[in-house]
Amino acid sequence: MLVRLAFAVSVLFAAATGVNAQQTVTADPNTIAEIIKDEGFRAGIKSDSSGNPRITSTSQGVRFSIYFYGCENGRNCDSIQFQAGFDFNDPQPADVVLRWNREKRFTRAVLTDNGDPIIRLDVNLDGGVTRANFQDTFDIWTILLGQFRDHIGWRR
Repeated sequence: MLVRLAFAVSVLFAAATGVNAQQTVTADPNTIAEIIKDEGFRAGIKSDSSGNPRITSTSQGVRFSIYFYGCENGRNCDSIQFQAGFDFNDPQPADVVLRWNREKRFTRAVLTDNGDPIIRLDVNLDGGVTRANFQDTFDIWTILLGQFRDHIGWRR
């Protein structure tokens, strides 16, 4: 009986404080922005050129966006993509992204037509993931973003 009471109190406490590591996170921009803010980052919600949500933030001095895909009229999206682009005065060699893609998991890098590097991380959220899983994915993104910044020698 005491165990059941303790469990019930812990469930009520978690519900009352909003703490729930098992919360299902979908491609909802408000929920994702809230999680990012809880992690200590700013998160502004805007719309992209297609009218879908886009979150903007910064990590380690690098601005990045989170784009939403599979949306119906800007809502009910099913996936997201973290993305950061780096504007160089001179085109970067293709080898810089080829080495990154060969050596790293989770992200991929490309060069724009102007030779500027972009790093991306796609996340399928169709059906949702736990909050803890999403926080871990966000942590992976911020770590790899910093590593990519150093890899390409970007200083601003």
